[in-house]
Amino acid sequence: MFAKITMTAVVASLCVGAAFAEEKVVRMGTEGYYPPFNFFDSAGQIKGFDIDIGNALCARMQVECEWVTTDWDGIIPALNADKFDTIIASMTITDELSKVVSFSAPYYFNSIRFVAAEGHGLSAAQPEDLKGLVIGTQSATGEVDILEQYFPDSELKLYPKLDDALLDLETGRVDLVLASQFVLGDWLQAKAAPAANSWTRLSCPTLPRAPASPCVRMTKTCARR
Repeated sequence: MFAKITMTAVVASLCVGAAFAEEKVVRMGTEGYYPPFNFFDSAGQIKGFDIDIGNALCARMQVECEWVTTDWDGIIPALNADKFDTIIASMTITDELSKVVSFSAPYYFNSIRFVAAEGHGLSAAQPEDLKGLVIGTQSATGEVDILEQYFPDSELKLYPKLDDALLDLETGRVDLVLASQFVLGDWLQAKAAPAANSWTRLSCPTLPRAPASPCVRMTKTCARR
């Protein structure tokens, strides 16, 4: 999935300078419910692409990584309360978030997609196609801003965890879910046929690609390139 992203290039673009130069242990904050980027395996260990990036960053800085998980809607307050030193959780760079945290350079770009039941018969996801439909997504994410801006005639339903939105999609409580194409791909891949064929992913050409980046408190200095 991310074969085109070399670890050296990713780590070089992150905050590897003055921010943590004197640290022996760097506390990395993440969520744990956003596979394949961050999730708990069957043994209860935190895994995923974000975790691999954070561990590579710690190795480059020659410090120990200590992973701390927290609910998504409280992750920035926890950072600013010094519960951890940095967030690596596929957080999207936005103008609003840049007012409260300091971002490094992006380590990947995330495209978002809708997923709906095949029975809806949807073949497109333009605002006029989704008028009057209920769309679920995770709260406090860039997807919320996009739905509010581009889909004002759809009903928006927010969830603290994306898993909860997908569960409501399966039970018919929402018509569609908007999320990362990679997360939706992982969700569909986990389903055995023919269940995986019961869902369709829809793209909307107007939706922007979102840069994801680590961030630190505004009081720290983060190297940018």
